[in-house]
Amino acid sequence: MFAPNLLSANSLILSKELTTTFCQDVTKTKFTAWLEAVKCKEE
Repeated sequence: MFAPNLLSANSLILSKELTTTFCQDVTKTKFTAWLEAVKCKEE
């Protein structure tokens, strides 16, 4: 029973990391889009 539990724990950690990376990418993209909008207004 030990191996499956270990596997699911690793999968949980992996999916958590993927979600975090995805959220950071989305935030970065939103921030970049906002920055570009501000730059366009100033020009």
